[in-house]
Amino acid sequence: MSGVVRMKAVLEALTRPDKDGVVVASGFGRTAQWFRNILANPDCPISIGARRRIPVHATVIGNEEAQMILASDQKAHPKA
Repeated sequence: MSGVVRMKAVLEALTRPDKDGVVVASGFGRTAQWFRNILANPDCPISIGARRRIPVHATVIGNEEAQMILASDQKAHPKA
């Protein structure tokens, strides 16, 4: 055993800026374990639909951009 632990978290995509990228929100902010794991190791794989283990480098967006994305998502999905 290599000592590597692989964990999975199912996240809701708010938007997809390109075919290999997604923007997700953390309902528990920076205290969510998956979010803390991403901060510690931003080079991680994601799976989107049938595409598996796409290598990405995760980044945290700024508050202004986050507010715009959340407002757009709320407008597009008012019942969510």
